[in-house]
Amino acid sequence: VLVMHFASYPLDKHRNSTILIWVTALFMLIIKEPRWGIKKYLAFTNIFGEEMGGFMDSYDGVYSWHLSINLAILRLLSYALDRQSAHEQHNSKSGKPSSKQGSSDNSDTPLTTPNQDLSQRMKTPLPIQSYNYVNALSHLLYPPFFLAGPTVSFNTYMSYCGHRDRSRFPVTHQSPLHGHARSNTEVATYIAKVVVALGAIEVVLHHMPILAANRAGLLKGADIQLQCTAVLATLNVMWLKFTIMWRLARSWALLDGMDVPENMLRSVNSTDGVGAFWKGWHASFNRWIVRYMYIPMGGSGGRWWNVWIVFGFVALWHDADVNLLAWGALNASFFVMEQMVGGIWKRNGGALLTSFPTLHRHLSAIGRTSLVFLLIAVNCIGYSIG
Repeated sequence: VLVMHFASYPLDKHRNSTILIWVTALFMLIIKEPRWGIKKYLAFTNIFGEEMGGFMDSYDGVYSWHLSINLAILRLLSYALDRQSAHEQHNSKSGKPSSKQGSSDNSDTPLTTPNQDLSQRMKTPLPIQSYNYVNALSHLLYPPFFLAGPTVSFNTYMSYCGHRDRSRFPVTHQSPLHGHARSNTEVATYIAKVVVALGAIEVVLHHMPILAANRAGLLKGADIQLQCTAVLATLNVMWLKFTIMWRLARSWALLDGMDVPENMLRSVNSTDGVGAFWKGWHASFNRWIVRYMYIPMGGSGGRWWNVWIVFGFVALWHDADVNLLAWGALNASFFVMEQMVGGIWKRNGGALLTSFPTLHRHLSAIGRTSLVFLLIAVNCIGYSIG
């Protein structure tokens, strides 16, 4: 937290500060990987000696810190980039130099209100004093998000904590500070659906133990058709598993009054494109990428090249592995192909539907079926046969 706090300190040039923040984050992603050989130098033994340091290194606890470091880095990046953006906007409007960052005069800073939606909460800067070490630590360690997400930006999190101008937007009984973001009936219904999903995965894994079969190596040496079928089955089970995991966390957040982003917006089998698949899978992560990567790199105007950087970062964020880097490159390739083919289809599909409706229907079916095979192939390379 301290590293990111100081990395986000406004420099003379906005670009220099942004580069420093991202380099720091990438370095943090790399040093936690055992294969890079840097992690061993971060051992407590090197700091406190063999006796005390050895004990501390040997005690990982029930849940080791490195298992959550990837999500923690996203939250730290969010804090640093939101802090930097808030300073830039505040200074550009007030005309004050960045040395005045501690000033309590935030009358010119855009403020977040309780009724703004998630997108507005995410992009609206907070009062300057809200960007401090304690709040960054609170955002980083907030229990509902710590283990698995959803991925929530610093601005969004702090807006639900009431960081806004109380004189202009007073706290009322409708504020998340004094009630839930949704009604009690809505929250109860949401939790009931999670319980149903828990029962469903118990039944599925009892009759189709695909994850256990993968771990036991029962599919090694199987023909490619069986392996592809197993990957599709695994995708469906993973969809259900992550749905439960993320919605349990979101249920906890809803009980705390935070209406945070939803993940798994649609079934893996009802997706009509590569882009739509990733928008619906880890949807909160997609929001994060759009906010902090896609738009700063030019948005849709630069989608032909920024998609390669995005998927490269996503692959590295998951694991610094050659197979996953290939997985990211293939996802980017198929996304570009989909955009090109989709553009042609939009221009000519209407005329085809009018003149040859049966051909239009079959071509649409072929396109969507091809998507399933592409997802199988990409995930085979990234997570299965390599």
